[in-house]
Amino acid sequence: MTAKLTAVELGSASISRFRPLLDDEAWRDLESTMRQLAAALRGRVLWNVNSTARGGGVAELLADLIPYDRGAGVDERWLVIEGSRPFFDVTKRIHNLLHGVPSDGLEFSAEERHEYKQTLAGNAAALAQVVRPGDVVLIHDPQAAGLVPPLVDHGAHVIWRSRAMYGKDWTQVGSTPSRRRSIPSR
Repeated sequence: MTAKLTAVELGSASISRFRPLLDDEAWRDLESTMRQLAAALRGRVLWNVNSTARGGGVAELLADLIPYDRGAGVDERWLVIEGSRPFFDVTKRIHNLLHGVPSDGLEFSAEERHEYKQTLAGNAAALAQVVRPGDVVLIHDPQAAGLVPPLVDHGAHVIWRSRAMYGKDWTQVGSTPSRRRSIPSR
């Protein structure tokens, strides 16, 4: 079953509002970086995928930053996945585990694993209809982390960004291969 993705519509904004805040060198660096980003992504879409359009740090971050990328010429879009209450209960536990809080234990029931996999399979099918091979997809936080393998298989360049601060590097989490790089977001 294919899920219904929600597109969050955003306009574009010029980075010129930051000019008074930066010295000449910093301004040139910002302009240059934005031009390089737009050039590197020309012909591709930069997709942001998360679980909510309102509330929480990810939604606030995306709503504030995407317009500046769009203003610089980046074709950047934001999609929100669909999920049931049981799905989001499972992902809340994953989120808590990443923060080192094993609420409700470390194990997931067969029913919980099934709910997570089925929900993400529907979202992956919906994403495969809009994401093209070669596009770049930023997956935000654990709710959508299970979309990484099917999107990679689809030919997208995928980055999973977690704002959870976790300890030592993982070698394997379930059937998901270890991360190649860890870039703290805070």
